[in-house]
Amino acid sequence: MDSLAREIVEELDTAIVIDREVFSVVHSYPDRTVELHFFSCRLAGVPRSVLGQEMRWVSREELRTLPFPPADEALIDILTR
Repeated sequence: MDSLAREIVEELDTAIVIDREVFSVVHSYPDRTVELHFFSCRLAGVPRSVLGQEMRWVSREELRTLPFPPADEALIDILTR
């Protein structure tokens, strides 16, 4: 979980409070297989775009209209139920 906290600081310049793992998924792409673990977290500060990526808050319903990698489909399903 230390790596998750470090990644959020690197990407969003804020600390987080990590709660629990929501679920994990294994997804096979043509050239590789990835195993992703999704955690419930709370922001401990105000996030900002460190790497210049677009960032905005969206409603759960709007998530389905945004492009995500195929490996994230199960997470989007859970969040939009």
